[in-house]
Amino acid sequence: MIRDLLSLRCLRSFVTIADLGSITKAAEKENISQPAISLQVRRLEDILETPLLERHARGMMLTEAGRVLLIHARRMLSENQNAVAAVRQCTAGTGIVLGVPHDIVNPAVTVAVKNFNSLQRQTQVNIRLAPSATLKGLLKSGEVQIILTTEFTCEPGGIALGERDVIWTGAPDSQASKRRPIPLAYVRGCLLAKEAQATLVDAGLDWLPVIDSDSVLAVEAAVATDRGIYAAIRDGHTVHLRPLPAESGLPPLRSISVFCYRSNGTGFESELSELVGMLHQALSRDASPVEEL
Repeated sequence: MIRDLLSLRCLRSFVTIADLGSITKAAEKENISQPAISLQVRRLEDILETPLLERHARGMMLTEAGRVLLIHARRMLSENQNAVAAVRQCTAGTGIVLGVPHDIVNPAVTVAVKNFNSLQRQTQVNIRLAPSATLKGLLKSGEVQIILTTEFTCEPGGIALGERDVIWTGAPDSQASKRRPIPLAYVRGCLLAKEAQATLVDAGLDWLPVIDSDSVLAVEAAVATDRGIYAAIRDGHTVHLRPLPAESGLPPLRSISVFCYRSNGTGFESELSELVGMLHQALSRDASPVEEL
């Protein structure tokens, strides 16, 4: 019966809570809100008609039913990954999906992918754009086989490919950078948004949000019309924005790293290794300028 079907998404959230012992930490790792992840657990409990978690001073603890479910949940998630990998393997040659954040895709990544595709006849690479946290979820689900992320620390299994400068940007002849409190535009949930806010606070500068949106284009459009300023990766912002000069009085932002994560058992092992090498060369700060083949 449909009523008895357990959602893989809910099971993944349940396993993450069990591993971290905290709903808050699990929500952050899965990149969803705390109420949403709590609702997923309640859905499992409704289907199974028994509590799965108990709150203790040390955090969330599994009930006896929760411990039983955890064993099967890990197995089900593993089998799901195996199924995805098996299908990918039997269709090897149809293509690899590379997940990339929008602000590092041009020019290095696109040129590296173009070079790779020109050398490969059977396996071609398609690019999918999404924030780093979203890409990690897509990698887990098997929707992409390899991802690049922009982060300050690397998680297990990641490979460092290089660093990128993070700068303050604004409209040409920006007046917004001179206003106080500083009008800050940012993409909701973006790591650079949190970094920009913390950097301003540490420097003793007050700021206020002028646009908080899920849309990168909406944020960059607001900055281009001089409604606010924006922390962005150098060369990763739109041509309509300009780096703000040191005279603007804004504190420097620390650089961010580019990491690569890949799936195993995809049927594309040799191709992925070759692609990682080309991406590393393209994104390495010490590499010579990228040239098209």
